Amino acid sequence: MCIYIYVYIYIYTYIYIYIYTYIYTHIYIYIHIYIHTCVYIYIYICVCIYMCIYIYVYVYIYVYICIYVCVYVDGCVYRYIFISVFSCNELTHVLYLLFPVGPYTITYFGVRGRCGAMRIMMADQGQEWKEILIDFADWTKGDLKASCVFGQLPKFEDGGLVLYQSNAILRHLGRNHDAYGKDGKEAALIDMMCDGVEDLRLKYVKMIYQEYDTGKDQYIKDLPNHLDKFEAVMAKNKTGFLVGNKPSFADYGLFEVLLNHLVLCSSCLDTSPSLKSFVEKMSARPKIKAFLSSDAYKKLPINGNGKQ
Repeated sequence: MCIYIYVYIYIYTYIYIYIYTYIYTHIYIYIHIYIHTCVYIYIYICVCIYMCIYIYVYVYIYVYICIYVCVYVDGCVYRYIFISVFSCNELTHVLYLLFPVGPYTITYFGVRGRCGAMRIMMADQGQEWKEILIDFADWTKGDLKASCVFGQLPKFEDGGLVLYQSNAILRHLGRNHDAYGKDGKEAALIDMMCDGVEDLRLKYVKMIYQEYDTGKDQYIKDLPNHLDKFEAVMAKNKTGFLVGNKPSFADYGLFEVLLNHLVLCSSCLDTSPSLKSFVEKMSARPKIKAFLSSDAYKKLPINGNGKQ
């Protein structure tokens, strides 16, 4: 394994250096032929020296950390921390080849509920996961509930890492699978949209579990006022996603909530063209399409009380 790490990283590094050398050589030729300015040549040389030192030091440190994690640390939590530390670096994909994530384990009731978005996200990311379905009668006995940090499910396991709270789980999956924006600014916007989706979900859950018989019609009537904020964001971004140019964990959350609302009222997106297009685009993604057509998805009711 150590030899594999050395070989892979050094091959990658030589390719990396070749590309930089190719680019900087052409810049030098351009400066030398067309500009004839010593200042620019001096700047160019300084940049080249900096890049060589950077690549050498980075790879030296990186290789030895890789070996240490691989040989001495046999724990998914530490591997996850290692992946997180280097998540914004050019060599991120090396980590995913060396330390593949998954399969995950979900412990939850036999409903889509709070696990709907994470299941769709894992399916779209090509991940495998194991389901431990809990019967409501067993849950009321209290043993499992007492073991949960907040006395709630879902419980999510990634190796030695155990998480509760569905949005924290989505964020974890976002970090693991490059679905948390390209930089800090996008990550902050994705967090904001996730909280907005949560507000919409809570309104839906309150209606389903507390006001279905008396408040369903009014909820559907008011729904355009709840969706117009997402419609505006989606229309402004122009990429078909909430933030950036690819789906984030917030997109999976919104997509799942909108699917639930389409069951509640099939025409609820008729006045929201961007959201309607978003649902169609997400539904057409091959892995999501296959998952939504599977028996594993279809057999689960949306909510625990049977109302939808």
